Amino acid sequence: MKTLKLDPQKIKKLAIPLEEFDKRFTKQEKKAIQEEVQYLEVLMGLRKNRKALGLTQAELAARSKVPRATVTKIENGQRNATLRTMLALANAMGKKLQISWV
Repeated sequence: MKTLKLDPQKIKKLAIPLEEFDKRFTKQEKKAIQEEVQYLEVLMGLRKNRKALGLTQAELAARSKVPRATVTKIENGQRNATLRTMLALANAMGKKLQISWV
């Protein structure tokens, strides 16, 4: 495998301050980015909890009676899970699913 060497001087020339980067997005784009971040946090939470319990996707699928392919797609963001599915996954891990309106 080829190792990529990064030149710090070139990186500095390409870098811009966060404040300047932030100005490049409209309010709608910022909102969409934030929603995507929240969505990914939910997916990462599912995967983190599953792995912390030492479960494979197949084991979680068997416990929850949700197809393994569905578990995989949910964790990879390729499929939106219904509340019923998320509840089944949480229950299979001995967890409670909590949704907050804040």
